[in-house]
Parts: sequence; C-alpha cells; structure tokens
Amino acid sequence: MPKSTLTFLVLLSVSSIVERVALAMEQAADFSADLIEGIGSILEDFLVSVANEDALKDVSWVKPFLFYLGRCACAWFVLGSAIVKSGTSIATGLLQGWVGIFLGVISLDKARVRGGMGSIAAGIIGAVTLYVGCLISFLQTCAWVLQPRHRALNPKERKILEVVFRRSLAMPNVRVVEGHAGVFTAIVGRGDHNAFGLGDTIFANDNELSSDQLIRACIGVWRYQHYGAGCLGSHLLERLLAGGQHGWQKQIDSEGKKDWMMLSEGAKACFHEDVYDYGELLNGKGAAGQQERKEGEEENKAGDGVFYGVDRAGPTSKNRFVWQGKDYTEFANNSVDTIRRMVSRRISAGWNPKPPAACSRSFQ
Repeated sequence: MPKSTLTFLVLLSVSSIVERVALAMEQAADFSADLIEGIGSILEDFLVSVANEDALKDVSWVKPFLFYLGRCACAWFVLGSAIVKSGTSIATGLLQGWVGIFLGVISLDKARVRGGMGSIAAGIIGAVTLYVGCLISFLQTCAWVLQPRHRALNPKERKILEVVFRRSLAMPNVRVVEGHAGVFTAIVGRGDHNAFGLGDTIFANDNELSSDQLIRACIGVWRYQHYGAGCLGSHLLERLLAGGQHGWQKQIDSEGKKDWMMLSEGAKACFHEDVYDYGELLNGKGAAGQQERKEGEEENKAGDGVFYGVDRAGPTSKNRFVWQGKDYTEFANNSVDTIRRMVSRRISAGWNPKPPAACSRSFQ
C-alpha cells in the first residue's frame, strides 16, 4: 500500500473517531439539558393548570400572575440547560479543532488546519451566543413587557413536525415566542423576516409562525439537539463571512456538495423550507400524513409538506422535488433519511430502537 494512501486512511480513521466522540459528548449533554428543561416545562404546565381552575376565575389578577411565574420558571431552567450545552460546545469544539489542526499540520493540509480553527471558533461563538441569548430571554421574560409570552407547540404544529422529522426531533420542550421579543426583534427587525431558533426556542419574529417557517426554524432546533451549540456558532460565522447568502442550489451544483450535511447551516434550513413549499407527491393520497384520498380529489399534490409523506401514501406513490428546472429529488430524499435516522434519545421524546422507514420512493 502506498504511503500516501496509508496516511490518508489513518487521518480518516482518526477524524471519524473524534467525530463520534464529539457526537457522544453532545448527546450526553443534550440528555442532561433535556432533563433540566423538562423541570421548567413541568412547572410551567402545573402553574398554568392551577391558573385555569374554576375556583380562581373570580380573582382577576391570579391567572396572569401564575402565567407569568410559569414563563419565568421555564425560562430559568432553559438558562440552566444552556450552561450545560454551552460548556459541551466549547469542549467538543476544542477537541475537534485541535485534532484537526494537528492532522492538518502533519499532512500539510491547509484546509484541514483552517477547518480545525473554524471548529474551535464555532464552539466558542456558539456557546457564548446561546448562553447570552438565553440570559437575555430570561431577563426579558421576567420584565414581562419586553418578551410578554411564549407557548408550547400546538397540536397542528406537532403533526407537521412529526411528518417531517418523525422520531428525530424532541418537541415537548420546544417553545415558540410570537409577538414582540425585545432585543431579538430590535436586532433582526420587525415584519416579514424569517423565524429563527435559539436552542429549543423559536422566535417567530413578530409574526404568526407559518408552516414553512416552522420547518425552517426546526432544522436549526434539530441541529442543536443532536450536534450542539457549535452549529449556532457555525451559522453566525457563515453569515459574517458569506454576507448571509445561503444559496443551497449553488452549493450543490457549483461547489460540489453532494450531501445535505455538507451544506452551510443556513442552506440546510433553506433547502427544507423549499422542499416543504414546492416538493410534490405523485399518485398519492393527498396531504402529507393523510391516510386516504377523498373522492374526486386530484392524485398529484404539491407543497404543504406532501413530499415527506410518501412512505405513508401508498405503494404506488412517489415524490419529486424540482427547483428551477432541475431535479433534486434524490438529494432531498437522502437528506430526509439523514434527519430521520438521528432518532432523539431525549427523555421528553421517548426512545425508539427501530430506525424509521426510508423516504426513498422517488419519481423516475
């Protein structure tokens, strides 16, 4: 075996081992963070249930006060979970970064060295951003008027997310902030802007949260739950260096990124927002997750997430995603398989030992 080939295999093996160790560290931290967030969610749900008791309906101030206490309790425990995730993000960033720099030096690979430095920076930036953001959110929640309300995912949103993510996304501790969000609204701007995620919290940015924006934001939540706050740091670095231009199509066609996980953080989210809006289900049974097609209903459907329901739509159903005249169906199906294989191990999500069915019946 040539020496160069042996060196490449050794570097590949070491990199793979380090990635697995880092992933295991992040998943252990996420398990702990979920327990902490769960306490806050339980407290909030308990206080809300007490506030809704008929015995208190005649005391006008009690209900809003208990709601307020519930939100504050939830935000406090979210801040506690951010400490766990932030510390782990720094640790995994340093681990992957220094190993990458070392392997790059001995192999004279400048790209690997730069990647290692990027991992360190992303881990630190993501950790600081997560903690500071959660601290601001907590303070604004306590101030009431700055961030007056948040809510859990409603049944409709959970159904949409289940169709897309299946068992890979833990939803019970995800919170949605609709309306004015203080500092976050001031930074991003009010009006027609994209929803964004900070840890397990989705900021709808002063808008009602639409289905495609929910999918976009929850790609970030999924990344956070499985890969930690370093993904948030990577996203901020990408926006700084690339001017915020995600361009998933350019990354696939021009930059040769053949796997969804190779796309930038922003492009990952944009891609599935477009798949949700424009993906098709052919010869299927209607909307994603729908069990039976109604009498006289057209067989071919587009948009509203129908692409993701191909495995539930019958043996003759196929899906398709075409963008600007080019077929990205295989790329989209592979990315869906990647997402669903990462079954959530959070207590709040339950544990599913069997991987979900592949989303692979594409249109030919």
